[in-house]
Amino acid sequence: MTDQLDPASSIDSRKIFERTLRLEEVAKDHVQAWLEDDFHHFGVDLFHRQGKVVDVAVDVRRLPWTTCPAAGAVLKALIGQALDPRAYQLSTRIRINDHCTHMFELAALLMAHALRGSSRIYQIQVYERSLTAFSTAADPRLIVRLVAEGQIAAEWELHGEIIIRPKGLTGQHIIKEFRLLLDRLDPQVAEQAWIMRRAAWLALGDKKFVAMPTAAGHDLEGVCYTYQSPRSATAYAVAGSRQTRP
Repeated sequence: MTDQLDPASSIDSRKIFERTLRLEEVAKDHVQAWLEDDFHHFGVDLFHRQGKVVDVAVDVRRLPWTTCPAAGAVLKALIGQALDPRAYQLSTRIRINDHCTHMFELAALLMAHALRGSSRIYQIQVYERSLTAFSTAADPRLIVRLVAEGQIAAEWELHGEIIIRPKGLTGQHIIKEFRLLLDRLDPQVAEQAWIMRRAAWLALGDKKFVAMPTAAGHDLEGVCYTYQSPRSATAYAVAGSRQTRP
């Protein structure tokens, strides 16, 4: 998945989203991860024994809604779950929409990381091409780049929700039948693709996002812990939670 270009130095693109994931083995039975992006900054500690999760805890620094921190307690549902080298598979066993999906994602990555140990850093950058006949506000063209340990590991070009580059993924929708793609890939490559897909989805969604005083003002009922009714009506936007981009 190479076919790389350099959007950072290209005059027809701008960075619209960036996320960093740091995963570390703290002890033989303890792994930790931190996620930081334009909207979130939090950590997850996961403890395991004999191949299963025995405890999980969340450390919140910055989240967009007043209800989000309480989602950390819901992650206790992972206790008893088996570690899995394919992080994305966790959502087939536990309903992701009952959770903060970002906390859930980070915990799932830790359940895979616990099996390999050491440390790992992922940086995901999303760039938008300038508006042209082929890239419009309603159907943008994006570059999604994954950097692992300081090296470019993968790069996609998307037109809307469709991958158009690299050639091996041309025509793949980032939502529809994406799990079938992940199942065909090596676990490590699948993990990277899952992380990139999440970043692309967030970047595309942010382009349509309109600030509201409560989560109930958005047409996103049921997509995550905060957007569950009636909780969404008392989920207030946290001032300053979004990092501004130059």
